[in-house]
Amino acid sequence: MKIERSDVVLAVLGLAGLAVIFWALFRYYVYRDYAAAPCEAHGMPLTASMGTEWDERILFSARGEPYRLLLTMDAPPADMPLTAIVRHLDLQSVERGASLPLAPDAKALEAMPLHDGGIVFVLDDLRLPYEDHRVRGELVYMDTDGERRVPFACPLRIKPSSEWRFVPLQMLMSIT
Repeated sequence: MKIERSDVVLAVLGLAGLAVIFWALFRYYVYRDYAAAPCEAHGMPLTASMGTEWDERILFSARGEPYRLLLTMDAPPADMPLTAIVRHLDLQSVERGASLPLAPDAKALEAMPLHDGGIVFVLDDLRLPYEDHRVRGELVYMDTDGERRVPFACPLRIKPSSEWRFVPLQMLMSIT
C-alpha cells in the first residue's frame, strides 16, 4: 500500500480543521483564587476567605481583582453581640513583608449577620498582588466584663485553579 502525497495533505488539513473546531468550541481558563483558612484567634472560630461575587450574603466564587476579604464566624460565642467590629486591620505580603494600603473603611468593619446564625466582616474593593498574604487585626466587642479585644492572624494563600469550558454552553448560560 502506497501513501500518496495528497493523502498526507488531506490528513494534515483534517487535523488542522479538527484543531480549529476544538479551539472554537473550548477555552482553557485559569483563575486567581485564594484558599479559605482558619485564623489564629484565641480559640474563636474565625475564618478568612477572598471572593469577588458576594450576593445575598453568600460567597459564590473567588476569581480575581477586585477582591472582597471576608472574615467569617460560623458559630460566634453566645456573649458576642452583632455590634462587634474588626479594627486595626493589616494586610501584609508574606514574600515582601510590606503592608498593603487599605481603604479608609478598613479601620472598623462591622459585623453582618448570616442566614445560618453566623456573622461576617467584609472589606470590599481590595486590590492586591497575587501572592501569599497575612491578615492581622483585632476583634472588639462588649461582653459582661466590659470591652473584649481578641487579636487574630489569618493566612491568605494563593490557590490557582483552571478548567476547560465549552464556549457554546457559556454563551447560552450568559444570555439573560
